[in-house]
Amino acid sequence: MLKGLNMSQRIEFSSVTDTSDPKTIFVLRPLSGEEQENFKDAEGNKLKLSGTKIYDFLSTAVVEIKNFDIAGSVREQLNTITDSNILAELIREAAKLSQMLKDDQKNS
Repeated sequence: MLKGLNMSQRIEFSSVTDTSDPKTIFVLRPLSGEEQENFKDAEGNKLKLSGTKIYDFLSTAVVEIKNFDIAGSVREQLNTITDSNILAELIREAAKLSQMLKDDQKNS
């Protein structure tokens, strides 16, 4: 039997590098199959992100950011994050939630 994604699922994620109290919480949702296609490579089988695609992907997957010092839309808040380690953590978690990653795939 085929099994689809639970599109109403939400998870809360915080970076392992966030030592503040309270921690910044990113609320993530899975991407639909249609949304996922926008972020795959030319062969359509691996997640491929660079440049503004990183922020496009994250602004699609992140529905809310709690305990963040910058006000604005999720996209505006994400645009202020420049730490590539935090961005990579968020991408991995969002891709895992959307079942876009296999053990041998990597984000770029």
